[in-house]
Amino acid sequence: MPKLSSILADKADLVDGKVPTQQLPETIEAEDSFETLSRNLKVYPYTLTYGVDGVDTIVYDLGGGLSITKTFNYTLGVLTSIVLSGDTPVDIDLTKTFHYTGVDLTSVTYS
Repeated sequence: MPKLSSILADKADLVDGKVPTQQLPETIEAEDSFETLSRNLKVYPYTLTYGVDGVDTIVYDLGGGLSITKTFNYTLGVLTSIVLSGDTPVDIDLTKTFHYTGVDLTSVTYS
């Protein structure tokens, strides 16, 4: 399983392919860890699958037989959640849920 530090590091912060440990925060907020992991997955090769509502999944190939899948869930064509699964780091929230009032996005929660 990939180490949290290697996935959470920004590509520019890597030194000889490794994350300098002094740059890692003492604690990581749920929002930050989900968003950082999600953003940093873009450096890996990926495969998209599409459904009726748009992108259904993105599978990121982490190398060494490891992968993380980002699944997009919709209700009546509206994005309601994004779920990370597979070889994810432990102790981070893996679901980002979007809450709406009518057509207006009112909040986002992580779980």
